[in-house]
Amino acid sequence: MSGIQEKLNIFRIRKPFYFLTLSIILAVVFFFSFLGNLKFYRSEISILFIPKSEEVILQSEQIIQNIIELPYRLSFYEKVLKDNKNIDDQLVGYSKDKRKELWSKKLKIDRRKNSGVIDIKIDARNRKQSEAIVEQTVFTLFGSVSQYYDVKKDIDLRIVDGPITSAHAANIPWLASLSLVAGIALSYLSHLISGSFIEIIHKRKVSPIETGNKNSEEYEKELSAQEELTQPAMKKYQAPGNLPVADDAYSAPEEDYEESLVPESDQSESSANQEEPTEDELKNRLNQLLRGGL
Repeated sequence: MSGIQEKLNIFRIRKPFYFLTLSIILAVVFFFSFLGNLKFYRSEISILFIPKSEEVILQSEQIIQNIIELPYRLSFYEKVLKDNKNIDDQLVGYSKDKRKELWSKKLKIDRRKNSGVIDIKIDARNRKQSEAIVEQTVFTLFGSVSQYYDVKKDIDLRIVDGPITSAHAANIPWLASLSLVAGIALSYLSHLISGSFIEIIHKRKVSPIETGNKNSEEYEKELSAQEELTQPAMKKYQAPGNLPVADDAYSAPEEDYEESLVPESDQSESSANQEEPTEDELKNRLNQLLRGGL
């Protein structure tokens, strides 16, 4: 029992350390698990808008804004899938409104400040798909712009950089906070279970070998306590005070008392039986025996 108690004491002393260590380990495990599931790739291509006529120069701001807005349409996404059969439809199974919403989240187009450089970015779970989608988006955009503007006389679009692909994870600070909370919660739950389990073992299972380690006084006290519980309660009565009390001199010795219980006839017979018969008596008894007298 002392061994179990010692282990319990060590566990209680080191419990904060165990709790903190387990929480950190679980938080790291949760973080990388979430990171693997929420990881995505972002591919980027930069294009340059070049105005060719004075009229286009005056309308450059509006034309650039139109170029930025064209790819966000759902019909544009459908055209990208149609132009490249190697691209997987990552929005399959959704309604048109939901597909447009998700496509707008996957696509990001920004214009660099005070310039004609436009950055087109695509997010996808697969690296190859991300690069294929962004390249086809640029080519489809060039074809769409040519339907509205004269690309030979008015404007010109050229790729200046890309595709550049990098790995990303959704909201790293939020992911780290979620992992920490999950690690602390699971660590607390495991400590509750382990603590309850150890307490149950400590209370219900006591090794008989360990009872020998107790000192004799404690062991005798426990035995006496058990005997008191097992023995039935017995009532004790006191003799009445008016009963006569015999004198000590009146009590006869035990041997004399036993001899007095033997009758005198028995004593005489035993003494007579102890005397040996004579030869004549033996002959007479033998004759009587032969005649059937005895």
